[in-house]
Amino acid sequence: MEGLGIRSKVAYNQLSWKTSAGVSTTTELMSMNFYLSGDLMPNSPFNIFVVGGGGFAFFDPKQADGSRVTRSSFDLHYIGGLGADYFLNEFWSITLMGEYVLTGSRNYNGPVNSDNDSFLRGSIQIRYYFFDQSFIVKLLEAQRDRSKNK
Repeated sequence: MEGLGIRSKVAYNQLSWKTSAGVSTTTELMSMNFYLSGDLMPNSPFNIFVVGGGGFAFFDPKQADGSRVTRSSFDLHYIGGLGADYFLNEFWSITLMGEYVLTGSRNYNGPVNSDNDSFLRGSIQIRYYFFDQSFIVKLLEAQRDRSKNK
């Protein structure tokens, strides 16, 4: 359906935060994310889109003082965001995307509060499209022709 899309992303992130003592520390995480996107200008070389979705992450949980917990943790999270694609041609694009990530854990920055943690994430992507815009139309026409010949 024109204007709707499915996106996915594998990401490595490093979150920076301060402990209650004011010491800067980081939390590393690896995530796989899935999105449903709505294109606002689908037939333009410059396309603004909105995304919503979810994903899962493996991260190194922290204590309130910033020290590492010896185990890794698994987390499910929800994502909402906004982005823009600039199409260099029919197969290549450059994408800028900003996301708000609402996690299911309060241990990304140490258990300092009772609410689940959240963070903002930005990305720059270079994308390659394996199929041109008319691929699905050609596929359906070929399937229809094959079924008529049987």
